[in-house]
Amino acid sequence: MEFILDGFLQAIRLLISGNPETYSAMLATVMVSSYSIVFSLLVGVPLGFCLGYYDFKGKKPIRTLVDTLMALPTVFIGLLVYAFLTSRGPLGNYGLLFTLPGIAVGQMILALPIVVTLRSI
Repeated sequence: MEFILDGFLQAIRLLISGNPETYSAMLATVMVSSYSIVFSLLVGVPLGFCLGYYDFKGKKPIRTLVDTLMALPTVFIGLLVYAFLTSRGPLGNYGLLFTLPGIAVGQMILALPIVVTLRSI
C-alpha cells in the first residue's frame, strides 16, 4: 500500500513543480484523445443515425459487424493497427507507426463501434 501512496505523492510533486515532461505527456494525451473522439463522432454519428433510422438491405449484417467490433479486445486492435502501420504494412509509407496520429487511429478504431451503436439505438 505504501508503494501506491508514494506514487501518488510523486505524481503530485511533478504536477506542482511544473515538470515539462509531465505536462508534455499530458498535452499529448489530451490532443490524441481529442482528435480520435472528434473523428469518431464525425464518422460514427451519421452511420449510427442511418443504422437506427433507415431500413435498408444489409442492415442486419452491418449491425452484427458493428456489435462484433465492440467485442474485440484492445490488444487485438493494437496488433491490427500495428500490422497496417508497420513499414511492411499497407499504410507503412505514411510513417504513422509510433506517432501521435498513429495512436489516434487506434483509439478511433476502438471508439467508432461504440459511437455507432449509441446512435443507432
